[in-house]
Amino acid sequence: MQELHQVYDVKISSLQEESRMAEERHLREAADYRRKIQECDQKYDELTCEYQALEEIKCLREAQLKALRLQSGTLNSEDDFANKENFDQLEKEFNAFHKFYQVQWNQTKKSIRKKTLTLENLKGQNRQSK
Repeated sequence: MQELHQVYDVKISSLQEESRMAEERHLREAADYRRKIQECDQKYDELTCEYQALEEIKCLREAQLKALRLQSGTLNSEDDFANKENFDQLEKEFNAFHKFYQVQWNQTKKSIRKKTLTLENLKGQNRQSK
């Protein structure tokens, strides 16, 4: 009877060890899975941002092309903005150009301020040295 208890104790210990090892493996695999999901989410976010930036550049280029066509008088029937699809595209192009304009205007203001301050500093130094 005691031998039977020992055999069962050994089997129980063996099964408990297998269960512990399976649990550890499961935890490692779950952690790897979560890490991979995070990496994929991060890559998705990066690609989404890149796509949006490229979409804005595309809209800006299309707006520039339409402006050049307008200047040269070569707008065609495809450029009829009365239908919803073309008008929506025109609105996207306008928004892209407006964003571009805002960025460029802010950069220009900074540049002007920097040049003005530099010139004022140079004038002030010349006065002090006299």
